[in-house]
Amino acid sequence: MTRGRFYKTLSPEGKLLSTVADLFPGVADISWLEVEADQGITGFELFGDHANKRLAGFPTADFLTDKLIFPYLTYEENKTWTGIALLNVSEQSVHISIKGYSNAGTVLVEKEMDLQSKTKLVATLQNLFTGIQLPSNLGYLVVEADSQAINGFALFGSLDAGGLGETMAGLSAQTE
Repeated sequence: MTRGRFYKTLSPEGKLLSTVADLFPGVADISWLEVEADQGITGFELFGDHANKRLAGFPTADFLTDKLIFPYLTYEENKTWTGIALLNVSEQSVHISIKGYSNAGTVLVEKEMDLQSKTKLVATLQNLFTGIQLPSNLGYLVVEADSQAINGFALFGSLDAGGLGETMAGLSAQTE
């Protein structure tokens, strides 16, 4: 894995607006960034398409936890999609349990797996739970890990005959 560093001094109330490709030219396959600062800092994650038709964004994560809740899911064949991203920033592998619930609180689907050190899992709902038909009443996901090393977010949107539809939005995973 190629690792790069980028150093920047921000003035008070300053900002850095850039793409990963511009920050690390020539470095391929960067799937996440770790940002360190000697004082308080905040940021946003922005996701868009190459046609410049869709843009979704949300505040960057400022915590690590052992329990995440994805409170909004949408999946309707050929109409809507949800993508989930889980990040393990620790130096150790973490074991995670992913449970999908109905809005009434009934467990409908579940999966366990290990998330390797410094890696990100990215999957649509149908790819996350392969081999099963997604229940139509799937309402939310709960992810639990064996250490406080994870964070995540969801992207969701519409589909049309050409692929991505006109809508896309993002939501940071919640914690208790």
